[in-house]
Amino acid sequence: MIRLWIQSSDPKNGLYPELSFDTKNYPVNVGLPNFKMTDEVTFETPDGKMHNLFSEPPRYLSNLGNPSNLINITSQSEDTDMIFKATVNVKEDCTECMVILKQTYHPNWRVTVDRKSVTPIIVFPFFIGIPVDTGTHQIVAAYQPSSIKIFLLWVEFLVLISLGIWFFLRKLGIDKKAIHISH
Repeated sequence: MIRLWIQSSDPKNGLYPELSFDTKNYPVNVGLPNFKMTDEVTFETPDGKMHNLFSEPPRYLSNLGNPSNLINITSQSEDTDMIFKATVNVKEDCTECMVILKQTYHPNWRVTVDRKSVTPIIVFPFFIGIPVDTGTHQIVAAYQPSSIKIFLLWVEFLVLISLGIWFFLRKLGIDKKAIHISH
């Protein structure tokens, strides 16, 4: 399935399918056209038609033409602290557009569009999809580690300091015994 997507014109045209593990809420009516795998080789499109991976590519074309012409990135910047900023202009013809951040998706990404929090989605191959409306928007995406990760980093730091002090005191104790025996 991946090979068929990569060999198609979809990546060049900016088409990145959303990945969803929610089988109860199918079809998802946001973003690009989607499909549901029913077994290893069969998939269903939202119109209820069944398709086979070996007889055709695992997608159906939308009527958008080339969707990459519908969104213009007018400015972008990247911070060393995993903060990405962009200004995008979305044309009126784009009814369900998405900006793709080519960073690996993780639930700890925090995204705002015009300073309002939005929930990013997973788009193939595990990139971050940010839904946008018509108009000009300021997008900020920042990765924020979870509080448990920060806590574990501090614990690791304290353990290393404690081990260093323990080895230092142990070495001093051995040196004192060596000096005491030689007297």
